[in-house]
Amino acid sequence: MNITIGTTKIDIELQYLQGGRWVSAFSESGNPVSIALKEHPDYVDYALPLNSEEETKVRLSASPAESRNAFHVIPCCIYGDNNAAEVHAGEFPLLCEEKGEDVFRASRWEFRADRAAMPLSAICTEKGVLAVTVDPYTLFGSAAGTSFANMSWNAAGNASETASVSAAGNASGTAPVSVAGNASETAPVSVAGNASGTEVVPNGVFAELPNVCGISMGYTNDPISFINKRTPGPSTEAFVCKGEVKGRIYFVPARDADNPRLSLHEIIRREYALRHERPAYQKSFRDAVKGCLRSFAQISWNPETEEYTNCNCLPPENPVLHPWRNVKEIGWTGGGVLAYPLVLAGEILGEEGKKLLSGAAAGGQMFDKITSVFHEDSGLLFDLTSPIDTDRVKDRYNGASGLAHQEVSAADENGRWVNGWWAEFGLARDVHCAYTVGSAVHYLLKTIDFLTREGKSYPENWLDKARKTIDTVILLQREDGAFGYTYRTDRKEVADWNGFAGCWFVPCAAYLYHLTGEEKYLQAADKALDYYGEAVRTLTCNGTPMDTWKSPDEEGNLAYIRGARLLHEYTGREKYLTALKNGADYEFLWRYGYRTKPMYKPIADGWNACGGSITSVSNPHIHPMGMIVDSDLYYLGKVSGDSYYTERALDGTAWIMQTLELYPEKTGYGQYGVLSERWCPSDGLVIQKDSNGDFYSSWYSYNLWAAAAAFEEVCERCLDDTELSMCVGRV
Repeated sequence: MNITIGTTKIDIELQYLQGGRWVSAFSESGNPVSIALKEHPDYVDYALPLNSEEETKVRLSASPAESRNAFHVIPCCIYGDNNAAEVHAGEFPLLCEEKGEDVFRASRWEFRADRAAMPLSAICTEKGVLAVTVDPYTLFGSAAGTSFANMSWNAAGNASETASVSAAGNASGTAPVSVAGNASETAPVSVAGNASGTEVVPNGVFAELPNVCGISMGYTNDPISFINKRTPGPSTEAFVCKGEVKGRIYFVPARDADNPRLSLHEIIRREYALRHERPAYQKSFRDAVKGCLRSFAQISWNPETEEYTNCNCLPPENPVLHPWRNVKEIGWTGGGVLAYPLVLAGEILGEEGKKLLSGAAAGGQMFDKITSVFHEDSGLLFDLTSPIDTDRVKDRYNGASGLAHQEVSAADENGRWVNGWWAEFGLARDVHCAYTVGSAVHYLLKTIDFLTREGKSYPENWLDKARKTIDTVILLQREDGAFGYTYRTDRKEVADWNGFAGCWFVPCAAYLYHLTGEEKYLQAADKALDYYGEAVRTLTCNGTPMDTWKSPDEEGNLAYIRGARLLHEYTGREKYLTALKNGADYEFLWRYGYRTKPMYKPIADGWNACGGSITSVSNPHIHPMGMIVDSDLYYLGKVSGDSYYTERALDGTAWIMQTLELYPEKTGYGQYGVLSERWCPSDGLVIQKDSNGDFYSSWYSYNLWAAAAAFEEVCERCLDDTELSMCVGRV
């Protein structure tokens, strides 16, 4: 059948599973599922009541009548074909024609709906954006009895021309849910965890070439279950007999003819208003600052090596955190990421902070190490502050926990070093990573800016090395504004242009413009923001973290948001405010806007995914790093007068605060201030098991870059209530 939204015709199909085959609910009478519709100017409410004597699944699919250049989006999962031409085979789902033996290439992908930051599947066309949304869970066994006033629909194109809209109620009897296809090493679907005690079954979202999007009641991970990067699992599915699911079908016309995909953000905004639920927390920001600092000093600092270290353990048998790997990177996964909040904490806590640090390295000491590894040949900072040991770091917990890493030493005969842990993936060696270097310089300059505004001194060498590094980057900047993805180590030359990681140099150049007044830095930042802005507007931000190579990701956009905010703050130009809005809206395609129902401890009871951000299509877990732009979202909310951005920043802050409070009571290890990198809101990356063999929806680890992102967030929120707040975007 077809419906009309505005002036756009949408073909829809409703099917249910019967005897192992999909049957159209529009082709015959007496079907167990029916559809109720209520029309609005640019969307249609739908309800799907189901009353089946046998376990089944239901699919509602939609296709735009005109779909030239169709671009599929399932937030966190599918962005077009997921950059299929550039990524390595066998890494993660690619929506494209099947080719060879790569199980991750398929023309149709379906996921549990709670894999998506907003439970929807969309198709972006030149005319606008079609999207079908769904409640992420079906309450099964409930009485459905749905009715919409002024129900209307167009049956043209229905094969039988006799179908009717039905709002018939379901029987109230309780029906079981069935789960099939789980392997022993794959976390099964859970139907528990609803706060009210009502059992639920997850629903699904799917995308199919060339131009079909849709949702399912029940779900199937199809064609396989994407568990983790390079890790497919058998397809899992869930069935239901009786229940009801609701959602909406949208078609939002293109508001910007040059960037029609931007209309998707309007749909995300509307769904957020309907679905969001902010996480709750108890402790104060100052408590959080003290907890993070105490954990850095008491647990992460390794006095034997005089380095900060990541840690791991394996409860319940072995709940004590032990050193796993020294953190020697200058940025991204260490270095400046850690040093900046350490400096802020010192200003917030004063003498109390000095006592808590207890002999561990202070932020200023870390920046001294970072700036000491400037390499004259490349004109950039080395990626490491010292070589990483070549031997695998061993302790008795690594084998069971899966945390063992083959460390890589990239030191040459002269003792120089580049790369870090990510080189072990075999993707790039002996090159400078723009993400690592850019992140380090960004936090160095952010710290200088903070100290300057507070009337505090800093070593002249810090600014000198930051300028030299960015001068090299600008020297090599391409005419179209692009910075490099990787750089040569033996000469000033870009090794690879293709990736978003170079965007991290944008906020660096913006800071230097502000600190020095030199126009060349503003010009470079402006050109680069225009270049990277095209990917942000077209939803094709690919290639920031080196371990995920060229996959669509969220992390480069964090630099874009930061750069746009600074440029707007320093110049007041409207173009930068527009860029900041675009960056924020792209972030919300990765940031959860609703509560999910995780399956396993420590987050199966009470924890809320709303406000947490997924890192990439390659790593299907929430990471704390997305919160580093909350100060910029608060700024955007203030200067634009649009409370939507403030609300979503508040979600991020609340997500961090409630997640910190899981330690140690619910996590089973650590203390307040400890934080893992991995939080699994759905069934993706649920691979960690405790020593008893039970699944765990996080990671028995203490990852310093993850904890540092939380540390940065709580420091900046704490400073918002003091006279020290100018540099961090006080609202």
